[in-house]
This record gives sequence, C-alpha cells and structure tokens, in this order.
Amino acid sequence: MGICLYRLDENIRSSLVLGFVGAGGIGFQILTAMNLFQYQDVSLLLIIIFVIVLSAERISAALREGLA
Repeated sequence: MGICLYRLDENIRSSLVLGFVGAGGIGFQILTAMNLFQYQDVSLLLIIIFVIVLSAERISAALREGLA
C-alpha cells in the first residue's frame, strides 16, 4: 500500500512537468496561459495544483498512519 501511495504522489507531481514539455494536461494549460500573459489564469492553476498536491499528501499520510 505504501508503494502505491508513493507512486500516486509521484505521478501527480510529474504530470505538471510533462505538461510543460508538451504532453498536455494542466502543465500545458499553465504554459499556454504564461505565453498569453494571462497571469490570473496562471495563478489559479498554480493554486489548484498546490491544493491537489497538498490533499494527496494529507490523504497519503492519513492512510499510512492507519496502516501502522
């Protein structure tokens, strides 16, 4: 279970990087908004990413604590 949670967390974070290099997803949306100088959209997308990563971390920590 610990490995599955780790891989989920890693996949969430790497999806952003892959979007910047052209694989699509939220990283691509951020790159496009930055190129169009739509900084309000960039800010919103970064906040969304922060919330998703933070939520995944908290859920993962709670599940790991429950397993121990």
